[in-house]
Amino acid sequence: MQFNKSFFFTNICLVFVIGKAFCQDEKIKQAPHRVIQFAIGKTYLQPKQMDGNPPRPLSSGQRINAEHPFALIAGKNSFMEIHQKNLFHSAIIRIGRSTALEMSSHDSLSLYQGSALLSHRQDLTWKINSTNSQFSVRGNGTWMTEKTAIGFKFIILEGNLDIIGGKKITEVEAGNLILINDKQGNISQKLKIELPLLLGTS
Repeated sequence: MQFNKSFFFTNICLVFVIGKAFCQDEKIKQAPHRVIQFAIGKTYLQPKQMDGNPPRPLSSGQRINAEHPFALIAGKNSFMEIHQKNLFHSAIIRIGRSTALEMSSHDSLSLYQGSALLSHRQDLTWKINSTNSQFSVRGNGTWMTEKTAIGFKFIILEGNLDIIGGKKITEVEAGNLILINDKQGNISQKLKIELPLLLGTS
């Protein structure tokens, strides 16, 4: 019985090409699709590669195709909302006035100054960090975080969420204000606030 080497080689190559295409397709499906829903005032993107050019201005309807990590900046009296989704989940990210943050991955951000609001209906885990603190958020809902001089403020507006900091998991509910004030992300204080009053004055 003769062994057809060319036939064997062709089939191996075909399997390799199909497998590579499948992996690339799965990578595309998992990669987040980000669109600027609206951008008001002076809003910018600074890509990973610092090529000497100034930050790129952003506008409503624009798609973000930058590789991680990249920075998003909202100037004074400026803000923007980004809709992020892939095959498995979606989220809304609203960046407040005078805010600078870095998107390290689709579920991780570094907040250098300012505040951000996030909303998602699927159970997700977000990693939040700054130069002096860090914590994680797990669950679904709408929440805000703001960088402080020694850590973060965290407010949940609605949903079911856990704060993971240090070696502790803390369940939070709507109206909880959490203060995180150390490098390990331990919660220093948990307060109950009146959401209608907060939203009416924000």
